[in-house]
Amino acid sequence: MFPNKPTLQAPLTGQALRLSVAANQTAQWTAYAQSLRVAGYRVDPARLAEQLLRNGCASVQDAFGHEVTVQVRVPEPVVTGVTAEAVGLAEDGHSAEPAFHIAC
Repeated sequence: MFPNKPTLQAPLTGQALRLSVAANQTAQWTAYAQSLRVAGYRVDPARLAEQLLRNGCASVQDAFGHEVTVQVRVPEPVVTGVTAEAVGLAEDGHSAEPAFHIAC
């Protein structure tokens, strides 16, 4: 059995990457690619950004020619607290979710 491929975490989320590329703000991604090069990885900044945008992950090679995956961060889901009102509605058999009313 082959060992798992190492995975590197990119410094931004996919959404932040899309926004930076759309605004032509590539300095952060170029600096990240440069830091990967300093660490011994072979990487092209444009290819890295394109693969991350398309797939959410990209492949780079380490100094020994082994493939390493780079992936964008996925932010933690936002969990809102349950209010006392929502608990009261749920206990009464009503949904705490907003209702949609369709007029005929």
